[in-house]
Amino acid sequence: MAVARRVKFKVRYSEREKAWVLSIPPKLSKTGKRARLFYKDKDKATQAATRLKERNQKFGVSLANLDPVRLGEASECWKLLDASGKHPSLIAIVREHLARDKQRAQSQSLDACFEQYLESKPLLSDIHRSQIKSVQARLEAAAVNLP
Repeated sequence: MAVARRVKFKVRYSEREKAWVLSIPPKLSKTGKRARLFYKDKDKATQAATRLKERNQKFGVSLANLDPVRLGEASECWKLLDASGKHPSLIAIVREHLARDKQRAQSQSLDACFEQYLESKPLLSDIHRSQIKSVQARLEAAAVNLP
């Protein structure tokens, strides 16, 4: 197994540009191409290099916490989203799914629904009330006979 090379963020002075240069490798730049940042002050260039180094280390650590199966699943999710032509965030999709799952878990039995309905309608006629109870009994009997 090959060991990944450590990225070095060196600050150097460029006589041609008359500025301090911070070179950013392609895999860490926003464009995917090698980038160079120019600073008049060495301290600012060093601070920027430190920020990039810390961001790179944090990203690497958080990515290392994912096992290969989860990385593969995340990749497959992004492929499906890209193929759909829609571009919602993955976190928004997960949050929506969890909210629906929570709502589904809070559902109640059919008997409880019938009882709540009857309690909320105290002025129902006796005939209507008996029809509701009859339907409730038929549904209970049908549920018992399910495989």
